[in-house]
Amino acid sequence: MEQIIFEPDGRVSLTIGDDTYTLSRPKFKHVRKFRERITDLSNEAIDKITDLSKQMAGLDEDSEEWRALEEQFREMRLFTFEYTVLPWLREVFKELGDKPLPKNLGDAPAFLANQGLPMQIWNHWLNVPLGSGGGGKS
Repeated sequence: MEQIIFEPDGRVSLTIGDDTYTLSRPKFKHVRKFRERITDLSNEAIDKITDLSKQMAGLDEDSEEWRALEEQFREMRLFTFEYTVLPWLREVFKELGDKPLPKNLGDAPAFLANQGLPMQIWNHWLNVPLGSGGGGKS
């Protein structure tokens, strides 16, 4: 069963197909690093959407250039998680996971597209007092 489990000891387990990937509980340096990273990724996505919108503003909507920019704009708006959540999860699992996430996530469960998932993980890390902390690679 594909699922995400917020373990009582602070770990987070993610099952994709038959494989389970487990995040160990972070130390303070990880919490800070990954909180800053999701903020940076979100800001980069917002900046890209804003830039595309500005580029489109002065163009004729029937032009080839406007349509190409509009397609990029639409892609960024609809699939922002591919530019924010997924890169963040990859980095977190690379550093704190028992193994990195698979390269191809095309068959991964849809809940990975949840823009709120990094904050759910973040809140779990901060609010679960059990577990010894640490783990993962430095």
